[in-house]
Amino acid sequence: MIGMGFDLDCGEALGGRRLVATGIRVDGTSDDRIHADYSEHTDGKPVHAMVSLTYRLTPALPEAYGGRDLYATVRLDPPADPAYWDEVLLPGAERDATPGATVTEAAIGPFILPEGTEKVTVHLVDAVVTTTGQQATSGEPDRDLGEVVVDLRVGTVRWQPTR
Repeated sequence: MIGMGFDLDCGEALGGRRLVATGIRVDGTSDDRIHADYSEHTDGKPVHAMVSLTYRLTPALPEAYGGRDLYATVRLDPPADPAYWDEVLLPGAERDATPGATVTEAAIGPFILPEGTEKVTVHLVDAVVTTTGQQATSGEPDRDLGEVVVDLRVGTVRWQPTR
């Protein structure tokens, strides 16, 4: 699997910032030193590419931004082997917090991408973030944003906003 770059406007998120999905980044494999714990790799478990959906937010989030974040779920078509993987994948996330930046570069993932996957659908929600023992810092309800749909067979991507 090679990465895929794009520039897909996904509307507003996280306090009115412009959300643009920018690509699928290859991060490694599910059995490598970095991802084996995350992917819960064991001997005999299939090895797949680990990828992330990259995006940017404009204007940048302040360094101390808290209270809301993008929550994502991922569906693969066809799904990964159900003997080893859930139908709905729950990836992690990362975000660059460079002081003085005008844009925030970020990613959702990594998540597995088995060879033969034809479509990746990443469902995004602008959600309240809480940590154990803390109250939510945002009183606004979660907002279902929509889905980034990547068709790997033909190399296209589309935004499907929630209506």
